[in-house]
Parts: sequence; structure tokens; C-alpha cells
Amino acid sequence: MIGRALVAGVAVLVLASACQRAPARSDDASYAGRTYAGDVKNGEHVFDTNCATCHGVGGRSGGVGPSLVDENQRQDLARTIVWIENPDPPMPRLYPSPLDEREVQDVAAFVQRIR
Repeated sequence: MIGRALVAGVAVLVLASACQRAPARSDDASYAGRTYAGDVKNGEHVFDTNCATCHGVGGRSGGVGPSLVDENQRQDLARTIVWIENPDPPMPRLYPSPLDEREVQDVAAFVQRIR
């Protein structure tokens, strides 16, 4: 009886933790075989066109979305790319359309430089 309850309790904990979104890590499978470059100047243009409405001009003022100042201290380039590709709501998913993989990398490179 106790064994069955213990197994059920462990199963609940495992399922609960699996349902939470874990932060992206540089060694996650989503990074496998990918290289990152990013054109900061193009990233700024793409950001101004697609992201500034929520994050403010240059990502500095927030508004509906948070300020992105010093985002590089919260997550690295690879994590930023994964976040842009697969964000949590209320951030809209802009990949794979209207942003393609290269534009995501460019925006991420720009975001990493916002001070």
C-alpha cells in the first residue's frame, strides 16, 4: 500500500516537472548542429519592424513587452534564438513566418547588444 502511494507520488512529481517549461540551455538538442552568426545591423532593422511595437524602440523601453536592456546577462545568444523561435505567450510566435532562421539569428544578435 505504501509502495503504491510512493510510486504514485513520484509519478505526480515527475509529470508536474515535465509540464513546466524548462529554460533553454546551450546543450539542448535544439542547438545540435547549428551555428550562430547574426548580422546586428540587419537585426536592428528586423527588430524595429517586428518587435519594437511591444519592446520599445531599440528594445529599451518595454511597454507591452519587457525592456531587453542587458538581456545578454539573462540568456546567451543560443538561448535568445530559441526563445524568439518558440516564445511563451503573450509574446507572439514570429518564426518561421514572418521571420526566417537568418532573421531570428540577426534579431538575437541585436538583442544581445542592447545596453
